[in-house]
Amino acid sequence: MLEYFVVSPDGSKAWVVDFFSNRKIAYVNTQTMTMKKCIGIWFLSITTWSSISSDGNTLLITSQSGNKIYKWDVTDPMFPEYEEMFINNTEAMQLTHMKQLIVDGS
Repeated sequence: MLEYFVVSPDGSKAWVVDFFSNRKIAYVNTQTMTMKKCIGIWFLSITTWSSISSDGNTLLITSQSGNKIYKWDVTDPMFPEYEEMFINNTEAMQLTHMKQLIVDGS
């Protein structure tokens, strides 16, 4: 089941977040329309939102539990790295499930 996807600003890459059936993130080369990498995300609960930075190097994914944002460095899409960013309830309320967050790549 496809849940969320984002396309890089230059249109060359897409990130597909499939939480429910396989719990994976897939990197797709949109030039060739082929999946290049699939990463297990078993540690995430229900994903609520994803976004890509304006430079295409940072993928953000939020989860419904744990008050966390998962920040993925996808500069090298074949070897992405992530870090957990914790938010408090006040920030979560202000960001309204992160949809108002503007990703600047930092």
